Amino acid sequence: MRALQKSSLSIAGILFAVLGSAGQPREWRSHVSADVLKLYGAPASTEALAGASASAGAIGNHARFDAQGRLQIDVKYECVLGAPLPALRGAGLIVGTVVAATPFCVVEGWSALRAIPAVAGVAGVTRVELPHYAARRRPALGAAARSSLPAAGLHASPQSGNSPAIDGEGVTLMHADQFISQTSVNGSGVHIAVMSDDVTSLATIQGRGELPAVDVVQPSSNATPNPDPTDEGTMMLEEVHAVAPGASLAFCAPLTSVEYLACLQTLITAGASIVVDDIAYIGEDVMSAQSEMATGIANLLSANPSLALFTVTENYNGSYWQGPYAPVSTASQFNLTSLSCGSQTDYYVNSFAGAGGEAVGVLASGTYPGLFQWADPYGANASNFDVYLIDVTSSSGTCLSAAGSTDTYMDLTQAWNVSDQYALYIATPDQSLAGKYLKLLIGGDGATTLSTSTPGSVVSPQAFVAGVNLVGAVNGSDNIGDTIEPFSGLGPIQLELPAPLQIQAPLMVAPDAIYVDSASTDFAVPANGLFYGTSAAAPNAAAVAALLRAAFPSLTPSELTAALQSGAAALGSATPNSTFGYGRVDAVGALQSIPGPQISGFSSASITGGTSSSSLPVTVNGTGALRLSVSPAALIPADSSGVELAPSNCGNGASVCSLVLTPAIGQSGTTTVTLTVTDGANRSASMQAQVTVLKPAPPTVSLTSGGSQSVDVNTSIAPVTFNLTGTGPLAVSSTVHDLSSVALSSGCGMSSLNCTANIGKAPSSASSASLTILVADSYGQQATATATVSVIQPGSGGGGGALGWVSVVGLAALAGLKRAGRVRNVG
Repeated sequence: MRALQKSSLSIAGILFAVLGSAGQPREWRSHVSADVLKLYGAPASTEALAGASASAGAIGNHARFDAQGRLQIDVKYECVLGAPLPALRGAGLIVGTVVAATPFCVVEGWSALRAIPAVAGVAGVTRVELPHYAARRRPALGAAARSSLPAAGLHASPQSGNSPAIDGEGVTLMHADQFISQTSVNGSGVHIAVMSDDVTSLATIQGRGELPAVDVVQPSSNATPNPDPTDEGTMMLEEVHAVAPGASLAFCAPLTSVEYLACLQTLITAGASIVVDDIAYIGEDVMSAQSEMATGIANLLSANPSLALFTVTENYNGSYWQGPYAPVSTASQFNLTSLSCGSQTDYYVNSFAGAGGEAVGVLASGTYPGLFQWADPYGANASNFDVYLIDVTSSSGTCLSAAGSTDTYMDLTQAWNVSDQYALYIATPDQSLAGKYLKLLIGGDGATTLSTSTPGSVVSPQAFVAGVNLVGAVNGSDNIGDTIEPFSGLGPIQLELPAPLQIQAPLMVAPDAIYVDSASTDFAVPANGLFYGTSAAAPNAAAVAALLRAAFPSLTPSELTAALQSGAAALGSATPNSTFGYGRVDAVGALQSIPGPQISGFSSASITGGTSSSSLPVTVNGTGALRLSVSPAALIPADSSGVELAPSNCGNGASVCSLVLTPAIGQSGTTTVTLTVTDGANRSASMQAQVTVLKPAPPTVSLTSGGSQSVDVNTSIAPVTFNLTGTGPLAVSSTVHDLSSVALSSGCGMSSLNCTANIGKAPSSASSASLTILVADSYGQQATATATVSVIQPGSGGGGGALGWVSVVGLAALAGLKRAGRVRNVG
């Protein structure tokens, strides 16, 4: 539907509601936002009315009250002073979530309206305002609505196959199954967390065996359940588990921007290293990457450098417009002199591609988010824009005015009826604001259209933070995955403050329209069980990152992103582009972009048995921790006794290493030694070299005493001592001739090279006896030495003047007779 024609507008039949004044501010009022002040000044029946509607109740588009009629508020405080919790509790605040992520320091809680002045007056409080809530999800389009929207709505093509697997098309298109098959890595060791609406049917899905244990954490002890559950978190977890089945899972449901930071902090503390969210906070600053929330997230990521954050490009394409204010006169558009919004009279309206207004097409009735923001510093409005929202069908409408407010955005969230026609106008009294940059959003998710739309429809602050991965959606139900979803956010992102800046968007795309389940979740999906939107695409990309992180735990978030970008299947005419970014996520492609292991420097060597080689240089390169193995083990043991690597962190921090090889004792010859280096994805590289093990010098045995001796029969023989040389252990044995036995000293040849052979007694008859010592090494080399023992009879003599004992005795007796004169000399 195009902009309203002149004949379609009946100004007299349209009622414009004028924003009222909250009265004269007092000192505490300077710390309180206009919408909170408006509620504070509302009739006394407001609290009672809100209390009756409990947590799901709302006054206006943002305000939420609990069952006791207390308003949920954000109390911002000076970060350097710390959260003034005792004083805030004393002022009546029921404290909920507390966040200290400089400069995003907030206490979120519930306060009676009458206690607002006391809360705002606490020392250190800088501002009291309504929370920024996550954008509500739309209900699924019915079959009739889908059939009428072939280009903009949901697809009807079921996943191929009779028994579709959860995220089967996503797994196949991203080659996650091939990755696991090739690497044997399935995400084990990685803790990945999802932040989304809720997990209402988690237990049901777990009971069906489709999900393992999930660590569900809360942003605070007083966190309230989502008043509009969608079960989207359950479905995102199902996708993550299908792609990376070994990863451990966690979940947190941040309903507000304060809870987003709290969830992120809690998940990090719980060990999450990859977090994916599909949340948009409309009303946070969409003009600057230096907003409090964006800066708080950036500082949190900086303090936790291993955390990789994935988020969506959102589903607002076709429902979004941005551009400089281009005023044209109301007379040229409506044949009217002016439009009135309260006390302000407007003579100019913005030109949307030549038309004075935006026609809003509604494809399914429901309450849709709406936002209009202009490029004044956030919270410091210097403009007087009016916005007119007109239900052309009923000839009714309203106007919102920025005049007199500090807010630099307008909340346009409201209920829309599919049977009605709507028009929106942005107006000013004059042309002085011409050129000021504007952003406008109505609805999204393929359920609304603007007659004039533009790219750039990414509106949540986490998407503006450097290093965050922005994921768009391509249709995966066709088994091709190269068609961008019409609602998927396109880039670039245009920021204006403090200076104009463009951010690449998306960074990558991943499949949506994938099968999750057709029953047992509360999420309203088509009957064929397909899950659509960037909410379905982002967990696919994050789960592939989990596979990479499992293989390479040391990869930084920027290295993970670089691998995903480099390995993506390029789509579009250039890379990157504003439709597909760097392309569709591909697990195998990402792996191939990561440098594999390499090894060099190892060369042939000769080693003498019983010694070690000199330090042999080896250079290893690759990604992450590398494992170096050596084979074969026949000559050189593969354990530490045969292979010594230095330094101790070789392959895991040190690339230039030295290798010392020690052959096993007794082994000799030439062998091929293979060095293999393997990375965390079980990719390997090898090189070979010839290693020759030479036999050492043969052993020797040297007799040191008792090597030649003469003993009488039946007397003790002196021990024979001897020394050994050789490459041990040495085997020592003995053989004897005419000797009964021999005993070698303990440890001879093993622990001692100085040995003793105890022979015992000589035999009872004269003989020539011998002892032979044999020493052998493990290389088949040996040596011998022989000790001789002459065993003689007592009194036996021999030639050469030797005298036996009988002769000696006889000669002595003869000498005595001579001395007595009894013997004469005979001549």
